[in-house]
Amino acid sequence: MFSPLAQPLIALDRSEVQRQLSRADEAIRAELGFGLRANQFQVSEKLLTRSITELATGEGKTLAAVPAISLLARHSDGVLVCTANDYLAQRDANLLSPVFQRLGLSCGVVAAGVSSDDRRAAYRCDITYGTIREFGFDYLRDCLTQRQQPATDLLQRPPQTLLVDEADSLLIDEATSPLIISGSQAGAGPATEASYRWAADASPVFEATRDYCVMPDSGLVALTAAGRARVYRQAMPPAMNPLAMTDVLHAIERAIYVNVHFHRDKHYLVRDGKIVIVDEYTGRTADGRSWSGGVQQAIEAREQLSLTNETRPIAQVTVQDFVQRFPNLSGMTGTAIESRREFQTVYGLQVTQVASHSPSQRQTLPEIVCRNQTEKWDAVADETQQMLRASRAVLIGTRTVEQSQRLADRLRRDGIDSKVLNATNPEREAEIIAPAGQSGRVTVATNMAGRGTDIRLADSVRDAGGLHVIGTELHASARIDRQLAGRSGRCGDPGSYRQFMAADDEILKSAFGSAQAAAIADPAASANMNANLFRKAQKIVQARGVEDRSALAARNQHLATMYRSLGLDPVLDRFADNSPELENA
Repeated sequence: MFSPLAQPLIALDRSEVQRQLSRADEAIRAELGFGLRANQFQVSEKLLTRSITELATGEGKTLAAVPAISLLARHSDGVLVCTANDYLAQRDANLLSPVFQRLGLSCGVVAAGVSSDDRRAAYRCDITYGTIREFGFDYLRDCLTQRQQPATDLLQRPPQTLLVDEADSLLIDEATSPLIISGSQAGAGPATEASYRWAADASPVFEATRDYCVMPDSGLVALTAAGRARVYRQAMPPAMNPLAMTDVLHAIERAIYVNVHFHRDKHYLVRDGKIVIVDEYTGRTADGRSWSGGVQQAIEAREQLSLTNETRPIAQVTVQDFVQRFPNLSGMTGTAIESRREFQTVYGLQVTQVASHSPSQRQTLPEIVCRNQTEKWDAVADETQQMLRASRAVLIGTRTVEQSQRLADRLRRDGIDSKVLNATNPEREAEIIAPAGQSGRVTVATNMAGRGTDIRLADSVRDAGGLHVIGTELHASARIDRQLAGRSGRCGDPGSYRQFMAADDEILKSAFGSAQAAAIADPAASANMNANLFRKAQKIVQARGVEDRSALAARNQHLATMYRSLGLDPVLDRFADNSPELENA
């Protein structure tokens, strides 16, 4: 029935599996008016093993999972189904609850704003939809509750079965993201607050190499002798007089660290006078979370906002460690094959591919390499105009919020109206992305790009060649580029994709360093550049990401073993280090 490398999650013979899968298909037909295709049945069978199943974007993974979910729910104490965001969790639960009820199964949903009593009830259902963030933080809350009041009724049941949608995003891109519950400490005193604001104003004059160096492994900043001398010469407000000079030096190092690594409209937004973190991989906001180690306050000082209280972690777990608690684990996504070794090594999950129902009709057009950003955005605008004249619809992917907004302004100068989807308007994600296939429509999106939302083509667009997707910059992972390309040519529809690159793109700096990237971007050199150099850079950055995640996973495992050997709980007793991490206050 299954590949020998894929361990079955339940002990049933093939005939019984087929019978119960067919029963689920009948329930889908009765409640939704249509049944599953052959390849969707294949997905369900594979989800019954410890594996990740890749099925092309638009092939109906949400429905394909229903038979497997129903079967797993019958043979375990609850199935948690992870989706990309609260909207999709609520949408899927509402859509599929009648199907599960017909099968004699209860279905609940956990999302932001749901009360503790409603969460507890949702977790007692046979099937519970939600996000990894909600599931993970509820687990941490249970850990805290259990330590304080062991007899208290917990939110969650013991871990049994976890099925992960968009598995590459959650299990690879967000794997090492720490989920942290923090307690507020006393607010910063006048001297400390003055140091944050002074350092924010003073730090821009400090120059790399001469005044400070960036540690290659950790990214932390250390002042040189010249940098320390520059600090001593700086005028400081009287409010800082109570501080020791070591505190002053640390304040400058932290401010420089923030200037180097954290950029507005890329790593965070400023919304209603507060810092809102943006997840670099998903392009979505991490609402309610903050950075630790004074990074949050340093950014607030730079943005001239009120300083929040520093926090103290009291419970934390990484996404990777949380997921590995589940004895039954499987997942699905549209892009996994590039990370098959990491899935196998870290999680023991085999990656398998299921063919599309209809062969892809998407055309991949020749890549275009430009000499600089201005030339690239001009070329993107020109291609967009050409597609609109041909009665096509266009979806343009950008790497950051700032780029999406600048491109929309650039298109507007050419008289092109566009709809923008980024972390500033995540609540409208489905509303913006669903009509992206309508005639004359131009959509500019960060890499969130409406994952999980179907793009339906107008007949006139289909006849003209379908949705045209433009990639404006390579991401740190080829999977994200392929996910964007997969927004066109869905389910046998026509479509096309073209990747644009520029000599001063971030990927070259990340791979080769600023100095070598600057030499590459020199007009004399960039005139003869080809896409192979960018692909090489992407592979370097991608490999580095795998190494970093593996090293962090090994470190976390070592720390957990050490804590247990000392009789400590690695979730509740872990000591905070100097690295900035995401927290949930």
